[in-house]
Amino acid sequence: MKKYFSNKIKTSALAFVLTCSGIFTTGCTEDIDKSNRYTFTGETIADYLQNRPEEYSHLCTILKKARIGRSSSGNMLHTLSTYGSYTIFAPDNKAIEAYLTEEYERWLNSLGGDEENIIYTGIYSPDVEELSDSMCTEIAKNHIIERGRKLDNLTEGVISETTFSNRFIHMNDSVAGEGRKEKYLTFDRQNYVKVNEVDIEVENGTIQTMAGVLVPSNEKILQIIERCPELKIFSAALKATGLSDSLEIRTIDPDYDGELYGTVDMGTGALRGAKAPEDRLRKYTLLIEPDEVFIQNNINNIDDLRIFANKWYGEEYEKRGLPVDYDDETSRNNPLNRFVAYHILDRAVNAGCGYGAFLMHNNQTYKSNFNAKTMFPETFDRTDYFETMLPYTLIKVTCPTNNGTINPEVIVLNRSQEKGTKSNNPAMEPYKDVNVYYNTPEELGSLVRTCDFGTIHPIDKILVYNEDEMASNILYERMRWDSSSLFPELTNNNVRWSPGFMNNGVEKHGCYIPAGYCERLKIHNPMTKLFYLRPNSPITHTGWTCYQGDEFMIEGKSDISVRLPYVPAGTYEIRYGFSSEPTSRGITQFYFDKDITGIPVDMALITIDNTMQLYGIAAMGGVPQSISGQFTYDPQTRSEEEEDAHDKSMRNRGWMRGPASVIVNNNFEISGGSTMKISMRQSSVSFRRIVTTATINYIDENGKRYSKGHTLRCKNVTSTNGSNDRYDENSFDYLEMVPTSIISDPSNPEDKY
Repeated sequence: MKKYFSNKIKTSALAFVLTCSGIFTTGCTEDIDKSNRYTFTGETIADYLQNRPEEYSHLCTILKKARIGRSSSGNMLHTLSTYGSYTIFAPDNKAIEAYLTEEYERWLNSLGGDEENIIYTGIYSPDVEELSDSMCTEIAKNHIIERGRKLDNLTEGVISETTFSNRFIHMNDSVAGEGRKEKYLTFDRQNYVKVNEVDIEVENGTIQTMAGVLVPSNEKILQIIERCPELKIFSAALKATGLSDSLEIRTIDPDYDGELYGTVDMGTGALRGAKAPEDRLRKYTLLIEPDEVFIQNNINNIDDLRIFANKWYGEEYEKRGLPVDYDDETSRNNPLNRFVAYHILDRAVNAGCGYGAFLMHNNQTYKSNFNAKTMFPETFDRTDYFETMLPYTLIKVTCPTNNGTINPEVIVLNRSQEKGTKSNNPAMEPYKDVNVYYNTPEELGSLVRTCDFGTIHPIDKILVYNEDEMASNILYERMRWDSSSLFPELTNNNVRWSPGFMNNGVEKHGCYIPAGYCERLKIHNPMTKLFYLRPNSPITHTGWTCYQGDEFMIEGKSDISVRLPYVPAGTYEIRYGFSSEPTSRGITQFYFDKDITGIPVDMALITIDNTMQLYGIAAMGGVPQSISGQFTYDPQTRSEEEEDAHDKSMRNRGWMRGPASVIVNNNFEISGGSTMKISMRQSSVSFRRIVTTATINYIDENGKRYSKGHTLRCKNVTSTNGSNDRYDENSFDYLEMVPTSIISDPSNPEDKY
């Protein structure tokens, strides 16, 4: 692995100032939260910095000017003297002086020429006292995260919490002799800054002293790849199609301000003080073939790439009866435009697995109550499916298992069936199983991989979309989406899988999602309240039984519709995964598009052995046992034949148990005093409702594409008439879409995972 360590401050122009608010409370108190007390006593972060003016007077000046958020007036230095738990990456006076001088001189030297060549750094004096409040806010937010973090406890990779500026910090270890490791931090995996002193522990958090200022890249994606000489072919294509302009639209709603929603409570009391996301940003992931990959496939320039695109996105589309525009490369029907569009994901994801990355693997969130590595045995692949800028297309993302172990740095795009060996279309053979580079190849050493507009990942093969290959091979499987994966806004705004946030020193694990926040989710009833519950699992006997440990909880007279993912045209069984609860859940009626599907579903099911009998399903037998109030049967009391018979009985009535690939208890006590692992399949509160079998088709009778795709609607129809005090919750855990030909094939039945 080649590491590009440099103490030189990144010379990116700070052309604009973010106004995103911090993810902490606007009300402050002088009392210190004793639960955040560390071994070093007597000083807060603010005290430590102010008591050492010879080192940190400049940083204190910046923190005094830095504002907390859009709707609040407090300064950050005061915040760092109060409640909570924080980490500050603290550049000393010399580092700040060097940074200000360099940025000032870059602006000064750009004057005198054309207006378009002026570099607006936001720094127009080398004197820290002359920095604007907005510039101080930008610098301060880049150097603080809202949780005390000890770097010596972290492995190389992305720090799970984002900075107050909503950015991820990537950490690298460098062996510095005699087994000692030095820490280097960066936003863009290119311009690393050394940590001079690691893990200084104070009353309300941790201080990491820095040899330089952490500066993010605010360059546009096209600017970044144009500067990399090994990406000329793709760079030319991105520019010719005009798709680079779409990548510069970062803010979905410039008037959105999460602070205005305050805090919202769930009716059940399971969540108090939930806050809305701070921002509503749009970001992307750009997958790029280096020139070397193109040249290996006899594509030496953009003209060769046009010929290649004409075959796969011109001729192939004509065979399907779809329009093709060979002349206008900015048209969405142009082959080159389609080629580039399929390389752009609808969200920004880091390389590898874990928080903020392609797939969940080893992230631990919400104190010690969730461990993805424990919850997902490494005998199963990790898989997800993301939409691209090419309309009606998916990219399959896989972290494959290898002899029972998973390397989170291995990410494969469009991995084919039979462990990557199957291929139905021989012409597609070179273009499946595309690997994402976790570490930047040496020849791309100048490539900045993360900026404010998204993430750039080099790939090792040409990425091609072919409808027939996707439908008959790559996506010919049970596709399962965690509910949070359906909405890219949750990834782009650091809601999905995040460790939660601090509110007056109290850690929260939920997020309130306002109406209209997610473009693919519509709230039809203003009395509906939507919450995202961050990962937490009953492995530690304190959480809930959910796929990936998280779920949506929809309260009140809930009525929502979700635009379904763009799977290949065909007939699918659509399943809705949820967890039951006897006193909180309501009754839900499902709709596919505008049509009612089946009878209403009572989500207050208690156990498979009793309430399910109301649906005509035979009892499984055995004695239910409790896991923190959740009932689970003893799997040792059933034979495989009895299990299969019960599965068939449930399917005949539109039900399935949860997946066996998700472990919800590692230490379940069974008869005889021994213990065993319990999966969601064995949990009596985990269900899949088979909502409907539907034909997915994006072309109407006039040959025109639908503009919105298909929807699944979930409407609460609970009517208590005052007879009980049940809430009206609707639990939305995951979604499955399965080609019906898989289900009906007895020679190759669907697995239980």
